[in-house]
Amino acid sequence: MFTKEKTSVCKGIGILFLLFHHLFRVPDMIYNNNVQFTLISVEKINIFATALRVCVWIFAFLSAYGLSYKYMRTPKEKRSSFVPRQWLSLMKPFWLIFLICLGIYVATGHNIMYKYNGNFLFIVFDFFAVADMFGTPKLLGVFWYMFFAQLVVIMLPLIFRICEKLGYVMLPITYITLLFIGQGFTTVNGGPYLEYLLVIIIGVLFAQRDVMNRLAKRKSKAIFKVIMFFVFLLIAAGAMYLREIVIPDDTLHLRGACSAIAATSICVSFGVYFNIKYLDYPLIILGKYSGGMFIIHLMLYSMLPKIVYFSHVPIVVYLTLIVESLAITYLIFSFKKLVRYDKLFDFLSLGINKIPVFLFGKGE
Repeated sequence: MFTKEKTSVCKGIGILFLLFHHLFRVPDMIYNNNVQFTLISVEKINIFATALRVCVWIFAFLSAYGLSYKYMRTPKEKRSSFVPRQWLSLMKPFWLIFLICLGIYVATGHNIMYKYNGNFLFIVFDFFAVADMFGTPKLLGVFWYMFFAQLVVIMLPLIFRICEKLGYVMLPITYITLLFIGQGFTTVNGGPYLEYLLVIIIGVLFAQRDVMNRLAKRKSKAIFKVIMFFVFLLIAAGAMYLREIVIPDDTLHLRGACSAIAATSICVSFGVYFNIKYLDYPLIILGKYSGGMFIIHLMLYSMLPKIVYFSHVPIVVYLTLIVESLAITYLIFSFKKLVRYDKLFDFLSLGINKIPVFLFGKGE
């Protein structure tokens, strides 16, 4: 079954891809920190690390899939408050991590007002992760994803209803529509937001048709599951190869389509056919804390590089970033529980549940 644990396994793979992507995709970061590759050239590592950017599509697929499941299981009379409840659930952990990152930024000798061009309002925009919408500075580039995640939450009910009516026909319709729209809204850090639309649609459709669970329920021999695990990995690898090597530009949105195929295949591979207990567990742990690690790891290697790049051996640098970002995220989550951070928002949750139906409709 595609359980919460299996979702965490997929998130674990996604966060491992993300950390490798950020550490080794830029040659200057490798040379400036004297990281030494001996068995493979820096150029090939850069290509591989860039290909692993499929991690963003993995998180987008899982977000769309999970939100759709929640929406389906929300009683119709409570769907009017679905968006604000999910928005608050998304932003609560981010706000705490944002304040911690802000504190570390100041503690490491940086001028916070210089960062935000002397405008306090820009800090507020960043706090609510809407800096990309206004074109204002961000403390960390990775904050772009929080704006994207908010858009997914806001648009989910509409996308869900359209997919419910059109089914898989929604996929070619979406692709053809993208050809006419062009690049649309673009951020320096995340690229065109429309690149992720196809994988969002796939996530919603898979949830509506319970695809992951239906695949998992099929009684198959162990050898078949092993074969299917590698088949989907090969599909993902082929899609990533096409995106990075064969397709030089994205005028036809083919790169985004390849990323969507790769991400979906990886989630099917690890979410359905991967079942090695002793490897599942560490991936589940990484997946559980992947939301915090998503931001913390960037803070570490950008603000505190000496504690990440103390070695010149690539695997040591990579494992160091994994362990440090996981440990700090775990401490933050433990602190949240200790001070009952989530309890502070209970009054907001109660207010959200009382939102008049006429504001958002009955959610049919």
